This record gives sequence, C-alpha cells and structure tokens, in this order.
Amino acid sequence: MGDGTTPLSICICTMDRHDLLVRCLRSIEVGTKMPSEIVVSDDGVHTDQTEMACRQFPRVRYFVGPRRGLSANRNSVVKNAKMEYVSLLDDDALVSERFVENCAELISRGEIKVVYTGPIRERGALIFPTNSTFLGFFGKRPKGVLENINLNCNLFPRSSFKTCKFDEVITYGYEDVDVCNQLRADGFRIVFVLDLLNEHAPPQRSELAARAFARYADQARFYVMVKRHLIWQRSYARLFAYVFFAPLHQTVALLKQRRWREAFRPIFDMGFAIRKAVGVRHDHARNV
Repeated sequence: MGDGTTPLSICICTMDRHDLLVRCLRSIEVGTKMPSEIVVSDDGVHTDQTEMACRQFPRVRYFVGPRRGLSANRNSVVKNAKMEYVSLLDDDALVSERFVENCAELISRGEIKVVYTGPIRERGALIFPTNSTFLGFFGKRPKGVLENINLNCNLFPRSSFKTCKFDEVITYGYEDVDVCNQLRADGFRIVFVLDLLNEHAPPQRSELAARAFARYADQARFYVMVKRHLIWQRSYARLFAYVFFAPLHQTVALLKQRRWREAFRPIFDMGFAIRKAVGVRHDHARNV
C-alpha cells in the first residue's frame, strides 16, 4: 500500500484481559512491517479499561463485542475488518517480528482460494497444525492434504468469510476446525508455511476452569464432527460409525478415570450434537 503497510487486518478477540491484550499489541508494533489496521473486539465487562489500553496504539480500531460467546465475537471482529486479508488472534498471542512481512509476501501471490497457516510456539515447543482423527482429536502432522489451521497463526482472504462463519452454537473449542471444514467444502486449500510463526502464551488456568473448558471442548468435538460427516462431507456411513463409537470411547475414558457420575454424559452430548447439526443442515439446505 502507499503508506508502506500491508493490506491486512489483524483481528483480535479479547475479554477482560487488557494486560494480555497490551502485550499482544506491543508485539505487533515492533514488527518489521505493519498491518493496515488492528481490529479489537471486546466481549468483556470492563470495556473502559480495554478501550483505554487500545488508545495507546494508533492502528487499533476498538469495538465492543456482541457478548454471545467467542464464536460470535470472532464473527464480529471479522465483520468489522476493512482490509482484503485478515489474521485472527486471541489476546494471549504474541506476533513474531516478521509475521506481517511474511503475510505481505503471501498476499502478493494473489491466491484467492487459499488460507495460510504456520506453527505456534508454546512453552518452548513448536505446535504444528494437524488433521483430525476419526474420533475428532488432533492427530499427527499430515504428509498430504492439510485440513486445519493454527488459530493464532493464519492468513485468510476476507472474502472467505462471505461463505462461512464461526458457529455460535459452540461455547469453546474446535470452532477453527469447523470453519476449516466449511472452507474446504467451498473449495479452499489450507497451505502450511513454516516461516509464518507466532507464539501462544496463555495464562495458567485453575483446575476447576481447566475441567470446565475440557467439558466444553468435548461437546464441541462431537458437534463439529457430526456436522462434518452430515453436512460438509455427506458421508453417512462415517456419520453412523462416529455417532456410535465416539460416545462409547468417551464413556470408557471417564470410567477409567473413575468419574462414575459422568459416565452417561457422552450419550447426552451426542444427542445434543445430532439435534443441533440437523438444524444447521436444514438451514444450510434452505440457503443453497
């Protein structure tokens, strides 16, 4: 662009963690190249503190989020972006020095139907994007077609969100997998770029919070995988197999952990996943 910036909107979702947000914004400001804008969507209660923190950074455009969950906030931050390309971050991410510069090089290729992703450094280890196993867990790094992204290290054409969005049924977890399922069904490729590197530095969660988030993730995994087989891939044999084996596998895992009272929970979670996925399929069929 004429001002030397990259036609990129870095889109950050935050909620009552303005200290982490400031750390993230500072990491962008010391980069070798700047994005055209940084869009912050704030789902928090103490929005005055977060808005004040954002005023320190001239490229930031601040918005109050919809307060309907993280997926709704991701949809909101993308909707408010103005540039041709977007990169999605959480507030506990740290942008590497050359990230925007590397994004600029990828943007110059002009590949409209491609989403780029790279590795994430977390607690000293490199985390690579992987494909989902049959049960919906993250498996090994693929040798062939890549199906998923790293959510804190990515580059999307903004036009990709005209045909897909983050599913607001999901409370937490696997919303990135679901978006990738939608994009791939729409003909997009996911390309891994080793140099497209960022860091994820999440705060430590309490044991109670960690268990709650794991519970949400289990529900999301069932729902996203049922949607994948029912809507995006239309593989009914795999759907029936998944509906049977996934809750059985989860029940066995709970019994091994002596969590007797939770042993029937996966059956109810699968029932929820099927009901919601069938509703989404009906809506999708009406809109096609």
